[in-house]
Amino acid sequence: MALVLQLIPIIQGGLASLERIQQFLMSESIDGNEGKPVVQHTGTRNIELLPRNTQNNIINIEDATFGFNSGRPLLFNIHLKCQPNSLTLVVGRVGSGKSVLLRSLVGETRLLHGSFDPLSSGVAYCDQVI
Repeated sequence: MALVLQLIPIIQGGLASLERIQQFLMSESIDGNEGKPVVQHTGTRNIELLPRNTQNNIINIEDATFGFNSGRPLLFNIHLKCQPNSLTLVVGRVGSGKSVLLRSLVGETRLLHGSFDPLSSGVAYCDQVI
């Protein structure tokens, strides 16, 4: 029984990865001259997609709160900007939210508040295995 419980997160990570691959394969090609959409969320129900100036940042997150489908917030007040050709490290104690942040960047969590520019194609994420 313990082995079954340990396998649940691994199976969930695998299914989420397959879902991202399927979404990528089913998506239309992206024209590099078009503006990227940004997800803006100010309430608990409405999400609005608007073009936005990203100032050449690959990742723009402003005052974001992320959680899973239960709606319970896990990460609060996240502000992050990553520029092209730069190295960004995510470090912290065990259980501090590093994996949840990375899962949020690839769309596995819900944006509950704030805004972020979704990552473009060409992004890969492999869930950690202990």
